[in-house]
Amino acid sequence: MKIKNIRTSVPTEVTRDGETFTINKHVDRQVISVFDVHRAVRRAVTAATVLVVGIALAWSVTSIGALLALAAPVWVAYLAAGAFDLSWAVLMAAEWSMQYDDRAKIPRTAGWIALAVSMTAIATEGRLHAGLWIGIIGAVISLLAKGLWTVMMMITAHPLSDESYQIVQQRRSRAGEELALTVVDRELIRIRQETAALRESGSLTAVAWDAQGITRKALAETLADAIDDGAESGSGSQQPDRSGSGSRADPVRRIGSGPVEHFVPRSGSIKELVQSVMDEGITDPAAVLAEVRADRPDANPETVKRMVRLHRVNGSG
Repeated sequence: MKIKNIRTSVPTEVTRDGETFTINKHVDRQVISVFDVHRAVRRAVTAATVLVVGIALAWSVTSIGALLALAAPVWVAYLAAGAFDLSWAVLMAAEWSMQYDDRAKIPRTAGWIALAVSMTAIATEGRLHAGLWIGIIGAVISLLAKGLWTVMMMITAHPLSDESYQIVQQRRSRAGEELALTVVDRELIRIRQETAALRESGSLTAVAWDAQGITRKALAETLADAIDDGAESGSGSQQPDRSGSGSRADPVRRIGSGPVEHFVPRSGSIKELVQSVMDEGITDPAAVLAEVRADRPDANPETVKRMVRLHRVNGSG
C-alpha cells in the first residue's frame, strides 16, 4: 500500500469588490494506492501470450516456407507461408474483438481449422527435412500459442448474465444501425452533390428527358401548343422556317437526315441556350421561350426575354 499526493483543481468562488468570481484553486490530496495483483497477472499473461504467438508465427513461417520452397521460388514460398499463419492469427484477433457477439463462433471455428492446416504443414516439413518428431514438436508450438490465447481471453473477458447479454446485444444493434445510417447518409450526400453538379453543367438534361419518357410526338405537340399560344397573345410574328420547306420548324431536333426517337436537348446556361436558338434563325420571343423551356422547363420567361433583347442589341439577332 502506498500513499500518493495528487494535486487537483477545485472550482472556488472568490469575492472581490463586491463581485464574485469562480476560479480553479489547486488542492493537494492524499490518495491510497493499492497494488492490484490480479491486474498485474492479467497484464503478464497477455504479454506472455503475445510473445508466444510471435514465436509460433516465426517458427511456422520458417517451416512452411521451407516446405513450399520445394515447389516455388523461395520468396514466393515464404510469402505464402506468412499468409498461412497470419490467417489463424487474424482469426484469433477477430475472435477476441467479437467476444461479446454471437458471431464470434465464426472466427473461432475458422481459427481452429486454419491452425489444424498450419500444424499439418509444419509436421510434414519436419518429417521431410528433420524427422517426424521434430515436425510434431514444431506443430505443437502453434497449438500452445492458440491455447494460451484462449486462456487469455477467458481471463480478460467479463462473464455476462442472460439479461446483461441481451442488453449488450440491443446496444450493439443500435450502434450498428447508427453506423449503417451514417454510411447511407454519406452516400446520399455524395449522390446529391454529383447530381447538382451535373445539372449545373447541363450534362444531366438528356438523361432527365429520357428518364421522363418524353417522346418525339409528345414534345412536338407541347411545343406547338406553346408557340400557338404565344402567337395568339399578340406577338404577331411567325416562326422562321429552319428546314427550308416554308413550313413552321419542327420543334423536334434532328440528328443527320432522320428524326431521333427521343428529344435531344441542348445543354448550357440560359444565355447560351438563347444564343443557340437565335443563331438557328428563331427570333420571336415566344418561340425562343418555347425552345429554351424544352431544355430548361424552369426557365424564367422574363430572363429569356431579356436575353433575347440583349442578343438583338449586340447585333447578333
